[in-house]
Amino acid sequence: MYFFTPNTSETENYYIQKKYSKYFMFFSGGYEFVFNFVGSTMGWSCFYILIKRIDNTLLNMNNLSSSDFLLFIFFLLSLTGHLPQTILGIIDSFKNIIEITSKKIG
Repeated sequence: MYFFTPNTSETENYYIQKKYSKYFMFFSGGYEFVFNFVGSTMGWSCFYILIKRIDNTLLNMNNLSSSDFLLFIFFLLSLTGHLPQTILGIIDSFKNIIEITSKKIG
């Protein structure tokens, strides 16, 4: 019933620290920092490339293509931290499609 305590984060941290060792907590925190840093760096890089592809002086929208749209989607997903979940969802979808088609074929 720790959801009704005044400070939920303190209670959750207490249970997490009792469950895992301090080395696990250190490496999982470092992993998440690197993971988020790389994701946001990729997002900002995509945004930079997208801005360079669009003419900065005139904002010429005639040169946009589907690859620019994909760069924008990649920028949004990686900057907000949803890129790994999206990639895993796409891979799982392909796996499910292959399983369904193999059941229908064989």
